[in-house]
Amino acid sequence: MLEAHLLRTEHGDYTIVPIHLADAIERLVTRSQRTLSEDRAPKDPYAGVQSAEVNEPDE
Repeated sequence: MLEAHLLRTEHGDYTIVPIHLADAIERLVTRSQRTLSEDRAPKDPYAGVQSAEVNEPDE
């Protein structure tokens, strides 16, 4: 709730709304999770994957 309150005051809002809670959870998780990656942004799991070629059987 403290993190949500800090976000609320940063935005100048009167009350805590769901977006403040969501952003607070995201901040807390980002700070608490260890990682080897320098970039914590979501990645495309299919990036760089080449499509498989399908060869038709010889008759």
